[in-house]
Amino acid sequence: MIPTRDGTEIEIKLYMAKNKSPGSSMVIRYHGGGWVVGGHCTEQPENLMIAAWTNSVVVSVDYRQAPEHRFPYALNDCFDALIWVTNVMQCRDNAASIGADASKIILNGSSAGGNLASVVALMARDEGFQGIVAQILSFPVTCHPKFFPKEAYEMGSYQQNCNDSVVTAARMEWFWDLYVPEPKDNWRYSPLLAQSLKDLPPALIVAAGCDIHRDEAIAYAEKLQQEGVDTDLKVYKGMPHCFYMLQTHPQTADYYKRIIEFVKKFSG
Repeated sequence: MIPTRDGTEIEIKLYMAKNKSPGSSMVIRYHGGGWVVGGHCTEQPENLMIAAWTNSVVVSVDYRQAPEHRFPYALNDCFDALIWVTNVMQCRDNAASIGADASKIILNGSSAGGNLASVVALMARDEGFQGIVAQILSFPVTCHPKFFPKEAYEMGSYQQNCNDSVVTAARMEWFWDLYVPEPKDNWRYSPLLAQSLKDLPPALIVAAGCDIHRDEAIAYAEKLQQEGVDTDLKVYKGMPHCFYMLQTHPQTADYYKRIIEFVKKFSG
């Protein structure tokens, strides 16, 4: 359990290989689930693979969820966890005690977790936080649909994929209503609306062709690229939201391979 800014404690879970060498990268995982459901087990297969195959320490953050804890609780918990595990605000011994290098941090999130990871990266940049070397955003939620800048980016996936087999448009509206009942033009839950994305860490963005979030993920990748951020975008055609739940599908194997290779790239 670790402390947060309001005195509450939240749980983190560490994944690491038995034969892990010291000074490894630290992958901070923000799980998906629409800010409402989910936990450490949501992306546990990926967490285990990253820990086993990249010599990284994976830190999964069990942030507080809506509707009991609406915005900004989840976001604040995620940022507070980043600060705690790297020990910037206290002593610098905690990261070393788990065998990780606080100067090699990779933020990793899927779906709503991708939303949280992207905003944490922005907050860290604005506060001068050092050490984040990359971000992995899989099927990320990057903008509240009421404020999507349709004049700048294509936004047809909410209509085309409204009945996505994993997350429908109606279900996503429910998630948003629980997390932010009265939405505004706010980059802290719509990072696509941030005034600038410059000086953010390199990004891997994964999108799925049959996902309602496809176009906002692509739009965020395009904006990152336009502002000079090294960004790798992969779109899996014909696949639904968070398709890695289909464990035996060949695209799932490719997805995990891509994640592992990206982490290794920044773990040296």
